[in-house]
Amino acid sequence: MRHSKPSLLLTFLAIILLISSAICAEEPKNSAELQLMRGFPPEQDKLVTKANWLAPPFNRYAYQHTREIFPSPSAEIGSAYEFLATMEKN
Repeated sequence: MRHSKPSLLLTFLAIILLISSAICAEEPKNSAELQLMRGFPPEQDKLVTKANWLAPPFNRYAYQHTREIFPSPSAEIGSAYEFLATMEKN
């Protein structure tokens, strides 16, 4: 039986994918295991900032502490309703 080139290529790619997934099977560490933002002041290589918050491994910490990195005022449900009610009156 003769194999076509696309099927051989797909088989080769599937083998490469299986090998790479077996090599990378180690479970990623969480922010606590990485010791990010520990101590005062945190070490420079463990500091999560606005400059690196999207890059791994800092994004693990930043996702759960977004409000600490990007402070924002809290808005109560009633305040938005009151604001809209005053807008309707005007």
